[in-house]
Amino acid sequence: MYNKFFGFKEKPFKLVPNPEYLFLSKSHEETLAHLTYAISQGDGFVEVTGEVGTGKTTLCRVFLENLDKSIHAAYIFNPKLDALQLLKAINDEFGIDSEPDNTKDLIDRLNAFLIEKKGAGQKALVLIDEAQNLSLEVLEQLRLLSNLETTQEKLLQIILVGQPELRDMLASHQLRQLGQRITINSQLSPLTYVETKDYIRHRITLASHRAGPPFAKASYNAIYEYSQGIPRLINIACDRALLNAFSRNSFNISGSITKEALRELRGKKTGLLSGLFQRAAGVVIISAIFIPVILLLLFIANGEAPKIPDISKLLSPERVTQAEPQRDIPVEGQIVELSAPSEMPVALQAEAPGALQENSLPESHAAESGNNIETLTAHINNSGSPLATGTPNAEQKVPNSMDKQKFGAYLQKLNSRFSRNISIEGILKLWLPTTEIKINQDKIIADQLFFEEEAKLYDLELKSIATESDLAFIETQNLPVIFTFYLTGHTWPKYLAAAYIDTEKVYFFADAQSQTVSVDRDIFLQYWSGEAYIVWKNFKNLNWVISQGSRGQDVLTLKKLLLRLGYSSVIITDSYDNDTVQLIKDIQAKHSLHVDGIVGTFTKIALYNESSEFIKPSLVRFAEAKTENGS
Repeated sequence: MYNKFFGFKEKPFKLVPNPEYLFLSKSHEETLAHLTYAISQGDGFVEVTGEVGTGKTTLCRVFLENLDKSIHAAYIFNPKLDALQLLKAINDEFGIDSEPDNTKDLIDRLNAFLIEKKGAGQKALVLIDEAQNLSLEVLEQLRLLSNLETTQEKLLQIILVGQPELRDMLASHQLRQLGQRITINSQLSPLTYVETKDYIRHRITLASHRAGPPFAKASYNAIYEYSQGIPRLINIACDRALLNAFSRNSFNISGSITKEALRELRGKKTGLLSGLFQRAAGVVIISAIFIPVILLLLFIANGEAPKIPDISKLLSPERVTQAEPQRDIPVEGQIVELSAPSEMPVALQAEAPGALQENSLPESHAAESGNNIETLTAHINNSGSPLATGTPNAEQKVPNSMDKQKFGAYLQKLNSRFSRNISIEGILKLWLPTTEIKINQDKIIADQLFFEEEAKLYDLELKSIATESDLAFIETQNLPVIFTFYLTGHTWPKYLAAAYIDTEKVYFFADAQSQTVSVDRDIFLQYWSGEAYIVWKNFKNLNWVISQGSRGQDVLTLKKLLLRLGYSSVIITDSYDNDTVQLIKDIQAKHSLHVDGIVGTFTKIALYNESSEFIKPSLVRFAEAKTENGS
């Protein structure tokens, strides 16, 4: 309608996933780099999540269109299939026989195809969009497909793309086997205000035969406020603003034109809600008329008045508070089910406390974070045996060092929510010893998101890590860390924040006053799940993942940092050239990281660790950090 007026060759803000219009924000570029890296390394499972309208499908199509010809891809965009239908769809996409109606024959044909391509030096991947709609049965079938492998590598790579609910599904205890196989996860975030402006200009430039219509600053402000950086909502808002400007014969998109357009869009929502309200009100009125009539008829038929429930009792606070609270499952990281060691005392293998008890924050903890450790450990006597529940003994303290029995008993009685709170609080105090730390103890969100949000408040970042090895790789990072524990019979994870580690013991925070308690490393490792969270600081604000071919300010900042670290061969340009890539590979090898030349989180940590100008807490004391392969 308005294309000719504004000089567009096509509408710039159509709601279709056109790869030509892809705008690479920081988040989108990082996710695309993760996908490219995953394919190059042959990683089994990759997870990409993002809110509705953040551009997941468009990004998927760009990724698929730019794959090397040696990579065969099956794109599944309708995941509401059962396990058999999914296998048929995958075989169809690969162009192989999908006629059999049984799982075995379909997998046999798929396996033969994958082995043939592997022999020819080619790769195969399956990308499933809207994966949050997959059933548990289908997710389990995908896990089984990932078992198609040689002795050296996977034959099939699987990329799951979906809304944030997908993260919760994969992090659930029920899907822990699949969750453990997620090697890379990436999250698409909404655009920032600056990115929103650039996104609008980007699409107009692509659609215009000449300079497109200018948007006023007030228009950008209004569109960002309306959309909150969600590309789909930006498209809707811009399309309506252009239509309003066209109807006024105005080439300029002023603030008043845009605000009027947004009022119309909001009016649609209001109208919808108003209609729903009117229909609900009608139901209430009809019910008010007919229910007394029905009750009267029952009275006439039975000769006695029917009993009417006391609504006040149904809605009483006592009744409401009896409901079991809902709690999000932690997201990301590879969850490992940890069974109690066989030598564990029989008393500790008894039935564990219920989920409500172990996850609900005790009143004594909910009121104030600075609670005495006696509340946590009142059930452990000097021999480590569980004591009868009751009022904590004010004289009772956790010993400075725990043996295996005491440590096991401590974990069994540790409250999940309380352990989460004191862990992040202890870590933040290590980073900011002179700052008053206040955390939102009662926030009911997934634990990793809780850690991330609290860290961000103090300009810190969080990195999840999962390893089946010992503490060596974590010691290499030499930064404060939160360890995760999964105990048999307990629904929720428990957390311990390490104050420091030496050659013999792990010293962890046991209360909000940062009292530390130690346990032998060997004992600690018997209980630790292999999952942890490292809290780090991005001192130079290297916000992007830097890979070969990257350009821009982050590359300049990286090169200047390398010069300050003594790498004098670096040439200051904004291009991530081959010489710098090789230098980064040398640094990665030195720090026992995965050698790929990509500057991700662990490489940034390694660079910051090489410099004495950055003030940061150290995890390792009285020992040199060991090494272990990382990423």
